[in-house]
Amino acid sequence: MTPSPVLTLDSLPFSQPGRFYRGNLHGHSTNSDGDWSPAEYCRMYRRNGYDFVALTDHCMERYGYAISDTRHFRSDDFTTLIGAELHPGRIQSGTFWHLLAVGLPLDFETH
Repeated sequence: MTPSPVLTLDSLPFSQPGRFYRGNLHGHSTNSDGDWSPAEYCRMYRRNGYDFVALTDHCMERYGYAISDTRHFRSDDFTTLIGAELHPGRIQSGTFWHLLAVGLPLDFETH
């Protein structure tokens, strides 16, 4: 049996040469079930050193099938990606599928 390799901080990708970006690809605002408005959501991530976020509110009838437009929160050192959490149907257990979609057009047909 071959032993597992030992990981050290020096062996992690972030210690290698290159440019790494800090981001979050899944989050919700008050446009669905989140606690922050889209403006506050983007402001908090930017203030905490993130390079990008995708605001992926629930794209469901109860929230008006919202696709959150975050383009006006972009700057030279922070960008946003348009996305949503889609719920195309229920699985056998009766719970909803949760599909994360990032890079959606603003006119994405939601229903």
